[in-house]
Amino acid sequence: MAIDQQRFGRFVAALRKEKEWTQKQLAEQIGVSDKAVSKWERGLSLPDIGLLEPLAGALGVTVAELLHGERLAEPLPPQAVEALVTDAVRLGRAGFCADPGRRLRWIGLVAAGLLVLGGELLAAARLGGQPMDSFFVGRQGLAPLLAAGMALMLSFLPDTLPAYYDQYKVDGISYGPVRLHLPGVQFNNRNWPYVKRAGLIAMLVLVVGFCPLQLGVEAAFPTLPAAARLALSLGAVLGGLFVPMMVAAVRHGGTPGAGRTAVVHAAAVVAMVCAALLAVGSLGAAGSDFRLNYWEQKGAAGWQARYDGFSGRRSGRLRGEGPLELTVETEAGALTVTVTDEAGRTLLQQTARTDAAWQLADPGPVRVTVEGEEHRGGFTVTYKQPGEQSAGGG
Repeated sequence: MAIDQQRFGRFVAALRKEKEWTQKQLAEQIGVSDKAVSKWERGLSLPDIGLLEPLAGALGVTVAELLHGERLAEPLPPQAVEALVTDAVRLGRAGFCADPGRRLRWIGLVAAGLLVLGGELLAAARLGGQPMDSFFVGRQGLAPLLAAGMALMLSFLPDTLPAYYDQYKVDGISYGPVRLHLPGVQFNNRNWPYVKRAGLIAMLVLVVGFCPLQLGVEAAFPTLPAAARLALSLGAVLGGLFVPMMVAAVRHGGTPGAGRTAVVHAAAVVAMVCAALLAVGSLGAAGSDFRLNYWEQKGAAGWQARYDGFSGRRSGRLRGEGPLELTVETEAGALTVTVTDEAGRTLLQQTARTDAAWQLADPGPVRVTVEGEEHRGGFTVTYKQPGEQSAGGG
């Protein structure tokens, strides 16, 4: 059973006149504008699904009667009521409009940005003499990937919102699986195109600019703590997304005091980043396990790790054939390496404060334990296969 918008409008007008109300008086009953009531009565639009119950209550009918467009002698069967409600939801969502061509262009820009990011990471890793995945994770490389995901999410949101966004105060967008909410921001068709474009541009800039930004910060501040680097990542993603969108929303939404609101929102984002920094700093101060910015590969016959800061103790079992080679790279701090056999006998125990390497001749299965004291660098433990050259001795 489909909803006839013209019949719906005539029914609302007739019920309003029965109560001798003006359109403005009915609007005040349910908290909308008289222009919204006028559009309903002329059959130009339907109320938002959340307004059906208060509208029906104000007019003295049931929701089913309201959607059906006339008073009913007996209740509708459940199937008919469900069909009416489903149709109301469908008509309410019909105002979401998207341009497929524009969406494809944005997706193409995101793909191009990821290609540029891959090239930047590859070039930087080669220049730095590090594996690409180590370089990627060590510099919070997930931040630009997160930005790319947010850009894709925004690209799938509609270009035009339903009319009720202009009639009511709506502070969120729900479109398929995507949910978007900016604290204090009310969306409408005046600000939404600017909000969406601001978010997309900001995320694309972050995708291609995050790696150069990180390298620049490292060059300018080589002793920058790992927690501060993580804060940079969080600030770039959160601030880069929310601040431009909030500013665009209040600038183009006709909201009084827009400048003040934008400052408040920006301050809120900064506060979130600071809170994250404090939380991360607290975790780092705990002095256990790897700290931030680390990369690790661990298998049955090998263990390799690089990190910006390690204090604490880690242990792992390795099983392989041939000599066991251990190397430590040290930029700062100290790392103690202990190797024990299956019986618990200590085969090696050394503390490295500079680069070092050791080799154990065919030790069999072992347990390797590393204990760091503010160690910055990395270590590698691997079984040497027959025919391979030794990495060093000691």
